[in-house]
Amino acid sequence: MRAATALIAAVVVAAVVAAAPVFAYPAITCGRISVAGQTYIVKSHGPSCPFAIKGLKTFMAHKTSPRLYKCRRYGPNIPAYCVGTGKYSKRYFFATKP
Repeated sequence: MRAATALIAAVVVAAVVAAAPVFAYPAITCGRISVAGQTYIVKSHGPSCPFAIKGLKTFMAHKTSPRLYKCRRYGPNIPAYCVGTGKYSKRYFFATKP
């Protein structure tokens, strides 16, 4: 009985450890951008910084999301938050007020 319990616990721990690296690192700071006289800090988790900066500027200016991403506004403090779709679903980038 104890061996079965230990085996189940080991399997659960292995599953948690295997899933942890996906979100183990925070979003990286790509820098600052200015749009319509406002300054924002850009952060990215997955896409490259140039892609994130260009995508955010385009979304804020024209309300057009980059290909394979869906962008939304979350009020004045987060004017753009883009999440990947399909196989890019764990990738995202966003802009915040400093």
